[in-house]
Amino acid sequence: MRRSSLTVRLSLAAAGLIALSLAATGVLLVLMFRDHIERRFDGGLEDQLEELVAASETDGSGALVLTWTPVDPRFNRPGSGWYWQVVQGGEIVRRSLSLTGMALHDLGGGVREVVTRDGPAGRRLRILTRRINLPGAAAAYDFAVAGPVDDIDADVWRFSAITATALTVLGLCLIATVVIQVRFG
Repeated sequence: MRRSSLTVRLSLAAAGLIALSLAATGVLLVLMFRDHIERRFDGGLEDQLEELVAASETDGSGALVLTWTPVDPRFNRPGSGWYWQVVQGGEIVRRSLSLTGMALHDLGGGVREVVTRDGPAGRRLRILTRRINLPGAAAAYDFAVAGPVDDIDADVWRFSAITATALTVLGLCLIATVVIQVRFG
């Protein structure tokens, strides 16, 4: 009976430590993955903003002219969560087709800033803004490009589910191994 009691106590202690260790590992992996996905998402926003700036010129009167429109089709679907707009002096001078009739607000503006705000229809957006001085313009333009936070959340959720499954299987295998070792010992 004593031997059985020792086996149970050792197995339970090992199972608890394994579960705690794997849970902490899972949380750490998900946090690191979320950080990676956010940086990658922001890099995509940066690419879109650079394309928008590259397409921007001023005409003889100093007004903004786009020599081409950014090619990503997500910016053409109304309500897609993917938006861009250009503001000068508080007035929207250009915006994506997806933003028709709507606007991005409380953007801040600056050298380079990423913020998370509620956008049109209350959807959470990750927004990259940059203030640009174009040659021939009377004032600087504030360029903004936005994407939906739920795209990030969906990727993190899928990764979390896969990680939880893998760590659960690993944990069960480790616990079974400990139980076998304790009984054998």
